[in-house]
Amino acid sequence: MDEPRTDRPVPARSQGLPLRQRVITLAAQIISVVFAVLVALAADEWWEERENAELGRRGVAAVTAEIRDNLDALESRREQTTRVLASVDSALALMATGVTDVDVNINYPVALLSSAAWQTAQVTRAVHFVEIDTVIRIARVYNLQEFFLRNQERLTDQIADLASNVRDDPQRVVRDASRGYRVVTGFRDALATAYRCILIQLDGGDPSEGEGCAAT
Repeated sequence: MDEPRTDRPVPARSQGLPLRQRVITLAAQIISVVFAVLVALAADEWWEERENAELGRRGVAAVTAEIRDNLDALESRREQTTRVLASVDSALALMATGVTDVDVNINYPVALLSSAAWQTAQVTRAVHFVEIDTVIRIARVYNLQEFFLRNQERLTDQIADLASNVRDDPQRVVRDASRGYRVVTGFRDALATAYRCILIQLDGGDPSEGEGCAAT
């Protein structure tokens, strides 16, 4: 004769355990899940911090290379600028004696300087992962570079205007060119010093160790 059927479900193994042991088992499972989540979050945060640090390093490396190129471009014009300024001074000396027919070159050798790496570092937020002191020093150098470029542009415009008036008053033209040259070369020297000082720091040195860097 068949045994009577029952609709009651067969209890799970855990349901047959004492209450205390079930609580311990459940707590262990919860702790395991929480631990796994915390480890995953920590690993994700570590990876993000690593990527951010690498972004900051790449930004500084690009800016360092750009500043070196700018310094080279600035220095490559120094000898030519010195020759032109010597020619202008010589012409002024001759004109002071009454000589009017003087051959003088007043063309300024323009230095083409870049700020692309610095702008890119700001757009990509690479500067957010660089020490604030370093960012401030770099920003000051690029501000000085911008100031130099504005004065350089002003001088080239001035020379273009002077060239059209050289026949009317050649002595004034040469004198004004000499004055503009001296202003721009002064800014050039200050910028070159600022370049050298920031490069010392970016290479891991102390800026105060460089000549003229103490006040930079």
